[in-house]
Amino acid sequence: MAHLSRGRRAVAAAFLLSGTLHIVRPQIVEPIVPRGLAHRRALVHLSGVAELACAVGMLNPAMRRLAERAAAALLVAVFPANVQMAVDAHHAVVRRALALTRLPLPFPLIMWVLVDEDSASASGHATRPGPPIVATRTSSRPAIAAGRRQGAPQSTTWRLTSL
Repeated sequence: MAHLSRGRRAVAAAFLLSGTLHIVRPQIVEPIVPRGLAHRRALVHLSGVAELACAVGMLNPAMRRLAERAAAALLVAVFPANVQMAVDAHHAVVRRALALTRLPLPFPLIMWVLVDEDSASASGHATRPGPPIVATRTSSRPAIAAGRRQGAPQSTTWRLTSL
């Protein structure tokens, strides 16, 4: 298996645990679903399945980039549940402290899955290199067969593709 950074392993483990909790014990998570949303139990199950899919995808090198982007999008999508949890915890001091501590948590998790730590440490700044780009060129010369030109000249075409 290709290298998986410590931050990405932590996010994958958290998603595996949380996704399993969402499916096995949805009643624990249902109260933080924003009240304006219908079908709360279905949303909890759906987010649990999405978390499990992201976690498994991050562990699979062939699916990792897609899974990381999906995990970041999922963290943004479920952020209103964190806000709802903080709003509802107004009467219990410890519960409110935990809820408020949880509010900024998605931001480092998103950074862990979107920023390539290896290239960040090597270059001194956080970057996410894109896939290598390959330029291919079709010939601009007309086909020559038996000393004669065949057909009209072709134009030069460059095609950029990622590997």
